[in-house]
Amino acid sequence: MKRWLGIPRTLIRHDWLRVAIRAQFSAALLFIVSTSLWAQPGPPGGGPDGGPPRPEAPGGEPEVKLGLIKNETKAYQGYTLFAPMGSTTTYLIDMEGRVVNKWLSDFTPGHSAYLLENGNLIRAGAIRDSAFGGGPGAGGRIQEYSWDGELIWDYQYSNDRQLPHHDFAKLPNGNVLMIVWDRKTRDEAIAVGRNPALMSDQQMQPDCLIEVKPTGKTTGEIVWEWHLWDHLVQDFDPDKPSYGDPADHPELVDINFGEGVLAAMLNDKDEREKLRAIGYLGAGNDQDVPKINADWTHTNGVNYNAELDQIVISIHEFSEIWVIDHSTTTEEAKGHTGGRSGKGGDLLFRWGNPQCYRNGNADDQVLWGQHDAQWIPDGYPGAGHMLIFNNGNRRPDGSYSQIVEIELPMDSQGNYKRTAGKPYEAKIAWSYTAPKPEEFFSSFISGAHRLANGHTMICSGANGIFFEVTPEGEEVWRYVNPTKGGFGPGGGRGGPGGRRGRGGPGGPGGFERPRVGEVLPGFLRGMLNLSDKQNDEADSLQQTIDETLAKVLTDEQKSSLKEMQEGRGFGGGLPQAGQVLTTFVQARLKLADDQKQEITDLQKQVDEQLAAVLSDEQEKQLKEMSRFGGGPGGRGPGGFGGPPGGRGPGGRGPGGPGFGGRGPGGPGRGPGGPGGPGGPGGGPGGPGGGPRGGTAVFRAYRYGVDYPGLAGKTLTAGKSVAELDDEAEKIRREQEDARAKAEEAKAAAEQAAGEKTEE
Repeated sequence: MKRWLGIPRTLIRHDWLRVAIRAQFSAALLFIVSTSLWAQPGPPGGGPDGGPPRPEAPGGEPEVKLGLIKNETKAYQGYTLFAPMGSTTTYLIDMEGRVVNKWLSDFTPGHSAYLLENGNLIRAGAIRDSAFGGGPGAGGRIQEYSWDGELIWDYQYSNDRQLPHHDFAKLPNGNVLMIVWDRKTRDEAIAVGRNPALMSDQQMQPDCLIEVKPTGKTTGEIVWEWHLWDHLVQDFDPDKPSYGDPADHPELVDINFGEGVLAAMLNDKDEREKLRAIGYLGAGNDQDVPKINADWTHTNGVNYNAELDQIVISIHEFSEIWVIDHSTTTEEAKGHTGGRSGKGGDLLFRWGNPQCYRNGNADDQVLWGQHDAQWIPDGYPGAGHMLIFNNGNRRPDGSYSQIVEIELPMDSQGNYKRTAGKPYEAKIAWSYTAPKPEEFFSSFISGAHRLANGHTMICSGANGIFFEVTPEGEEVWRYVNPTKGGFGPGGGRGGPGGRRGRGGPGGPGGFERPRVGEVLPGFLRGMLNLSDKQNDEADSLQQTIDETLAKVLTDEQKSSLKEMQEGRGFGGGLPQAGQVLTTFVQARLKLADDQKQEITDLQKQVDEQLAAVLSDEQEKQLKEMSRFGGGPGGRGPGGFGGPPGGRGPGGRGPGGPGFGGRGPGGPGRGPGGPGGPGGPGGGPGGPGGGPRGGTAVFRAYRYGVDYPGLAGKTLTAGKSVAELDDEAEKIRREQEDARAKAEEAKAAAEQAAGEKTEE
């Protein structure tokens, strides 16, 4: 094998960490949106790298430390690369968590970033104002920087129909292989056999792969393509060319997949709500026919095997991985013959959920919303096997993540073996689950790769946690991303919602904590890719809201609002983006009738102005975000205990809800006071969101000390990421203060000039 994953062989022999990044953001966004007001103020960390301590966690949980947590001598020595989501900086840190290099871009991640064999950084960037708006994993450009930060290649690919997203692979020939949304209209979908009743939108977004050859500093030539749309099957409409039995054609993809799998779940109300929460169902009533999300496949990762000349892609919405032939021409990739396999662009192998091709049932499913499928390269323990980050979202035995290493069922001719009528099989050669499974769970993004010494580097992306484990499962290195420029601290269990209790922490978040009454927090603006003009309009709208609230609320109510913001008593119904004050907050503030009317009028104004600020696509994304689920449900105690009574036990109230209706609430227990039985428990506690951690990161990669890309480079350990982040924040605030003072001075001068003119 000369090359793997698009990286030369010499890179593989050292410790490179594999190129294959895939991401899903689907289950994450609402998780962020619906919990943002519960999130603890964003870190400052407490890790050995010098970050300040994070505020005490609610519910008696230990505080979360950030930065370097563990670094044992047996850990694989090298440097770790990561690009926090929502940030424009990519960091390379040493084993002690000190920055040895960083790269600055004008664009947030879109999402992958890799260190090349020549020491250059190549990353995906999220463009602004695309026809797709922002949204889950949206990218649109590939950027390559020199070690010293010079932008060498800046290629943008975007049109009304197509937009790269999530991941890409740098191939051995220097080309770049991108995952691309390939938008189809409703009519186009129906024309190939899509059941109209399953259409949740006027479009579908299947995926394609596009290989680009760099030709100039900002240009590239498309040299190869593969489109999923060319490899469909369906048994809904016999008059369509794709008609056939999906069970007889595992090499093809059922365009109506979802109907059979979802049908059984529709009989259970809780399951229906879970499906609705993750975007599979619309917001209609319980009698609705299940609709399939427009982002039909949500491919979140691509990886290349140079010896086989094959590609593996991770299909999130199917909970499957697919292998296809790259040795075809573009014309052969459209059909069913040609290439080394002789099968054209058809699937050579698929694994994870045989229900997708009707060759199995729920008991046969082994992947749940997985990411980052990749081959283990030559020279590494497990070479030729495949590693997969199995997120475990909606896993029947509970929400926990797992790393799975599989041995592929390949014969001596390089063909994938399968018994007719049976699912594709793969032997699980190794797996990792935390000793306490629930302590390792990332509902979205994430990845893992094998290190040269046989250890495995894992990125629990939603929590921003990177850790290294031995083959025996012993953890020997751990780091928690301390940056504040992305999504924020991961959430643990829901906190109490009592009169003075803390609300539970949210899931991934990390920009400055959203204020109560802030309708478009910074992290949402970033994910929606607001233009400069839209940001200005949103700022103006927020100023109107702040001024109105300052006039409407009493001093006592403002004080209560501040307490909620600081986490001392916020609990209750989930806030939504675009809301000024939730019903629960209004009740907590004890608004008078005239105040409620003023807030209602303000909300109408906000709704109208937000509709004018956001594009139709952004509005749709915002609504979808508010339906997506996050981690397991919170179990924090319920809200207000009743008024003091006798010596009886307190009443019981509902516990905190899980994100998007996911997971059971915990019991509320209002303790009784002296003199009589306690009153009933009250409002629910805040939501939970999986293990607490740091700012979300799509992937993190460890490059060995002998990696060619590091040869001859200055690797002096500098400050920690937290220290650099604090310095950048200080500069930003100083600049903002300077601008504000300049504007005030200008306004004062204009006012003085006007008064002088009047005189």
